[in-house]
Amino acid sequence: MRGILLFIVLFCLNCINGVAQFRIVGYFPSWQGNVNTINYSKLTHINYSFILPTSTGGLNTGVMGNVSRFQTLVSKAHENNVKVSIAIGGWNNGDDLAFRQLASAASTRTAFVTNVMNFVKEYSLDGVDMDWEYPYDNPGNDNDNDEPANFALLMAELYDSLHTKNKLLTAAVVGQGSTADGVLSSVIDNIDWFNVMAYDDYGNDNHSTFAFANSALNLWLGKNVPKSKLVLGVPFYSIKPTTTSYANIVAQDNSAAYNDDYDDYRYNGIYTIEEKTDLANTKASGIMIWEISMDSSIPEYSLVNTIYNYAVSLGAIVTDVTEHDTRSTHELWCSQDFIFWSSVSALDGCFIEGYDLQGKKVLNLPIQAKEGAIPFPSDLKGMYVILLRERKTSTVLCKKNHSIF
Repeated sequence: MRGILLFIVLFCLNCINGVAQFRIVGYFPSWQGNVNTINYSKLTHINYSFILPTSTGGLNTGVMGNVSRFQTLVSKAHENNVKVSIAIGGWNNGDDLAFRQLASAASTRTAFVTNVMNFVKEYSLDGVDMDWEYPYDNPGNDNDNDEPANFALLMAELYDSLHTKNKLLTAAVVGQGSTADGVLSSVIDNIDWFNVMAYDDYGNDNHSTFAFANSALNLWLGKNVPKSKLVLGVPFYSIKPTTTSYANIVAQDNSAAYNDDYDDYRYNGIYTIEEKTDLANTKASGIMIWEISMDSSIPEYSLVNTIYNYAVSLGAIVTDVTEHDTRSTHELWCSQDFIFWSSVSALDGCFIEGYDLQGKKVLNLPIQAKEGAIPFPSDLKGMYVILLRERKTSTVLCKKNHSIF
């Protein structure tokens, strides 16, 4: 019995040592960006964009760019425990005819699933992101207006095949508008999560406000999608007056990183991204980014760093023991009643944090002295992970597993 209990304890502690369920999903395009400079350690998933379907259920892989580049991305991602999915579709200048035609018949749906599975196997991928923009009933289409039902059938068949191989199936969906109705309720059971595109709202001066993000999540929550199957999309670009990357904007003036507008550009700066990360932690299960090659290469202004660090500060992500500062001389230890520390120098930026086995933060206390002790809250019983963290960089200086019974 004691052996079983020990196994359970070690298993739970191992789970909490890794990244929590909060997802940081970055789309990476075939036509731009450097796979060697991706901030892999701050991501959980990458969606490589795009390949296209054909009307007969085949795949047009000619649009995926340099194959060796793609393979390098997959290899580097896997070295960093990041999962890679292939994104199929995209806006494609509004042309979704191939999707409509292949989804309309059982034979071409099966052909598509077979070809996708072969592609996933060939490139050692972890899943598929479906970007049909968009399945919905439209009298102007040259079919029987069964797109939502056909999409549901396609997703069910693809989901079953992918999950048999322990692979992921996700889909990009709108943040507003009637095309959201093209996703039938049955799809919810046949998907791992939806990537909610809460941007490109051309009716507003800023195309991706916090209010839009909130309403986009409420839209899908209202369709009974659980928060565990929602990931909030954020943009790394401005669309007004022209489409310009966040990196280019910040390169003109570093202070622009802390605003949402600069020289007529409208985008999401660091503070808005932090607010959206908090929103995603509350109403969803992570953040999706279109797209990561548009991020600033300056660590201080990087929005990927912002998302990751803020998620850590919220307790949405518990960093792994491998991220500890191995050069540190800081010390942290616990008794049944107290938490002790010593040799702490960066007093202005250090905190003691505590997490339960579900990853919920139960302690967040600033350090006020170079050494000392604080009482462990008397109402907490069970197993916890205690961290000494430098807040500015989110580096874990010390970590202790602690049990109170």
